[in-house]
Amino acid sequence: MKRLGPSFCAALLCVSLCAPALAQDEREPDANAVVVLIGEANRTPELAGVLAELLLQQGVQVQFNTQLHFEPRVLLDAGKDDTRVWVFVALEGPLRARLYFRGPFGERFLLRELALRAGLDEVGRELIGRVVETSTLALLHSSEGLDRAQAEEDIAAQTSPADAARVREGESTREAKSAPDHDPVDEHDRSEERDDELGPGHEVERWSLGARVSGQWTGNALKGRYGAGVELGHVLSHAEWPRVRLRVAFELNFTQTLERAAVDARVTAWPLRIGVDLGLARGVHAWLLGISTGFDRVHTSAEHARSSELQLSEPTTQLLPASRAELRYELALSRLLLSVAALIDVPWAVTHYDVFEDGRRVRLGT
Repeated sequence: MKRLGPSFCAALLCVSLCAPALAQDEREPDANAVVVLIGEANRTPELAGVLAELLLQQGVQVQFNTQLHFEPRVLLDAGKDDTRVWVFVALEGPLRARLYFRGPFGERFLLRELALRAGLDEVGRELIGRVVETSTLALLHSSEGLDRAQAEEDIAAQTSPADAARVREGESTREAKSAPDHDPVDEHDRSEERDDELGPGHEVERWSLGARVSGQWTGNALKGRYGAGVELGHVLSHAEWPRVRLRVAFELNFTQTLERAAVDARVTAWPLRIGVDLGLARGVHAWLLGISTGFDRVHTSAEHARSSELQLSEPTTQLLPASRAELRYELALSRLLLSVAALIDVPWAVTHYDVFEDGRRVRLGT
């Protein structure tokens, strides 16, 4: 008696309107923002997801950079042709955040200090996100903000003497040379800072270990199959598109019973699947298609024959190859990842449950 057949389980459209500039002083800022996550702020990937989601809802395109430490000169030095809003998010201890904003063309600045009740939990991330959203819109669409001299004075007042010296040093540097036309955080420095800063914590973000429960319909003979298991994932790409992850899933299912007029049997299947997920992420949401393959460890035992003419076969254990296609939706909540999926398992060969009675093969189920 063998295990059988297939089992089933349960634009963003951006429109930009641009008009030619009539004169240099009539330039309009683009709805673009650069968010720089500093130090510990970059160790919580969900924070970047919240910021991206809120800014995109307001039509602001966003890109992310990282820095090891907040450097006032990076905030204050700006190219006169830079139309983007720059946002610097830094944590000062586990319960306080400082936010620094530079408006288009480096003309206006905003400084915000936030008290975080429980650090970067869901409430803390939402609070930072809302302040970033409102402050970015204010710099894009109003005249709110400090001038450069006021921003330097406020930063010097809230930082240590060493940091204040860096502010003054930045001012001397600006007097000695013109402001750079390129991004203050260049690509080479960003890559080195990212590697140094993340360190072992980066592996924690890339690896995930989770529990799963499943229910499947395995045909009229065995009906539903239910169980639980574990899955291990390793993210190869954190990009919004394509989001790529390797995943291994192993399930322990409850024993199923095959009851027919001739004989009763018990079937236990333990699937193992190894494959890749490919999909799209938007903030804390992700949609992925998973393709995997592996095998089912299937143990079958005939329990009772209702006819004395039938001889029960010995219990058997088989490894039956099978593949799986899976559609998943995932929601990232702090360090918790919730997902729901619909899947189909397809064995590589169709097998049957049969008995021989009076020299004839009688099929009990497929």
